[in-house]
Amino acid sequence: MDKGLQTELQRYQKALEKTREIRCSMIDVEMSVSVAKQILGIHDWGMFARGEYKNWEEMVNILQKEVKKYPGTLKERDKNFKTLKKAMTLHGMSIKELEEIIGVNCYKIYRVVRGITRDQEIKNKLEKELNVKFLV
Repeated sequence: MDKGLQTELQRYQKALEKTREIRCSMIDVEMSVSVAKQILGIHDWGMFARGEYKNWEEMVNILQKEVKKYPGTLKERDKNFKTLKKAMTLHGMSIKELEEIIGVNCYKIYRVVRGITRDQEIKNKLEKELNVKFLV
């Protein structure tokens, strides 16, 4: 493989890893993507989310400062749901894809994750598919 291409690929992978990391911290404090778009601008957010932004360290610092402004009590609220969202983000999976894999609709998945409905079979399928452990 060409050295220039290899270094570009490594830079892209590192930027993508940081993007996923910041998305997980945004999920923890319940910060929406629309807020991040307002902070960075729509174009810059798109480039940052795709890993194309050259100065992505600067963008990470800006977003981390904003995340730190949120109250700590938000991090403790609804942990299982946030664990589900973070696992889906890290696996690059949408709720529709998870629905197809598990074989139930999203509302049933959300009820099981939040502990409203106790269905051990669905919970085990979710934990196996996403490699996470839910507290319910």
